[in-house]
Amino acid sequence: FGDYDISLANILTSEAANAISLYQKSKVIENLANCDGLTELYNRKKFDAAAQQWRHAPQLASYIVIIDMDNLKPLNDQCGHLTGDYAWKPLAKSLKSIWHPQFLVARYGGDEFVALCHGPIEVLTQQIIQMQDALIQFTLAIHFSYGIARYEQDLENAFKQADNKMYSQKKLKKQY
Repeated sequence: FGDYDISLANILTSEAANAISLYQKSKVIENLANCDGLTELYNRKKFDAAAQQWRHAPQLASYIVIIDMDNLKPLNDQCGHLTGDYAWKPLAKSLKSIWHPQFLVARYGGDEFVALCHGPIEVLTQQIIQMQDALIQFTLAIHFSYGIARYEQDLENAFKQADNKMYSQKKLKKQY
């Protein structure tokens, strides 16, 4: 190889390194834009966009699940928001380990989580109960309410139904 060939190889190597670096940085930016920093689950923006592309399983129904922490405000008020964050991180970890990546799981806002799952509903309900039982073992016993509704490409309607069921469950808990 002559000096020209060596210079050309150096330029191509440098440009390839720059392209790889740019690609890696764009992936980091994409992750920051689509994921919640505390839970590493999808954020609301990514969930809403991905729900429109949801693929229904041919043999199974799809369901939206809304999970909301119980009594987080009193915990935040009494012990501080860092303690509140500590309380819901195990829930996020549990959601991630049980349902992610085969289902669409996101921190929708605050202490509210949402998942788009394939049924059957009995299996999903059993998994939710298992999560509840596992989370009670933590130092700060973690309790949540949930609602499930069938999802048939109408996110707004399914979300509203699941949200209403979740709030009904919360109200029942407060009565006892």
